[in-house]
Amino acid sequence: MEGKKILPVKYPSITCHQSFASLLSILESLPDTKEWIYSNFFITEAFSYIGGYGAGSVELVINPAYDFSIFCPWFWKSELSHETISAFEPDIINFIIKCIDTENYMLLFIDESKLSSIQSETPLFHDIFIYGYDYENKLFFVADFTFNHGKYQYETVPFLEIAEAYSSAVSAGRNLNNEGAAKLWHVKMDAHYNLDVPLIRDELQEYLKGYSYSNRFTRVYWQAPLNKSGIDVYPFLCDNLDKSGMRKCLHNLYDHKQLMLERLGYLENKGYISDKDRMQEKYSILVKEVQMAVNLYIKYSITGKIELVEKIKCILKSVMEEEIRLFKHLLIALS
Repeated sequence: MEGKKILPVKYPSITCHQSFASLLSILESLPDTKEWIYSNFFITEAFSYIGGYGAGSVELVINPAYDFSIFCPWFWKSELSHETISAFEPDIINFIIKCIDTENYMLLFIDESKLSSIQSETPLFHDIFIYGYDYENKLFFVADFTFNHGKYQYETVPFLEIAEAYSSAVSAGRNLNNEGAAKLWHVKMDAHYNLDVPLIRDELQEYLKGYSYSNRFTRVYWQAPLNKSGIDVYPFLCDNLDKSGMRKCLHNLYDHKQLMLERLGYLENKGYISDKDRMQEKYSILVKEVQMAVNLYIKYSITGKIELVEKIKCILKSVMEEEIRLFKHLLIALS
């Protein structure tokens, strides 16, 4: 083994959480995927963690979330246990390199406290995204949220540190939410998808009704309670501004508005909505207001000034009311 191989990635437009951001960083590096992206990622969903990991904190995701490779036309997905990995290649470094050489991106569950670039005195079990290697310098190209104060970031990590971190997770019996030790994603370059305007209309209606995207799957898998969706996310956020995880929630809300702004521009350019409606221009104001809410929350987290919380609530209420008005108009335009 020798040389260097880096699979294509692009910094993702939405960075809700690890598998979501990593999959999107692959997808957005590919040609002709915009129409699938704009047809999806519409419904926001917020919930409280009431037990286990994350208990007492809140989360906001943009559906289809977490592992959307299940139904995205550009991905083949494989899930592997520790035992399967060992059977194919006992040396985890060689295993990762072989996966990259065969065009497989990887999400590997490790103990990140073993990485020198992460300061943690206790075990920190988390999945890390691996998309390349440099054999001469013994480095893997990776991405995660734990390198820079919760911001999704690309980094390099020495081979031996990844090996030690993986071994620690195996010894502790930890894995990816009972889904194995690793996920592999292989890109289908011949995939294709056309913009689904009827789906966008359905999502618009669900968003305005606060209908949970997860309701479609409640017979298939368990959902965290207290879910709020679409327009109902705004009062949920206002009621939980004192909870852990709120900064991430507001940032994800901002990502959602940015992507919505792009989507409106695309719909306008393709002639699905009239430029006379100035919908993109009007929505850009909401993007700026949510950015202001994010900045105010950062300031609040530093100063503790309660009046900043009230300003954030006012902004969110104003954004909600204007978004309802704009989306009702968009529904008519797309009919």
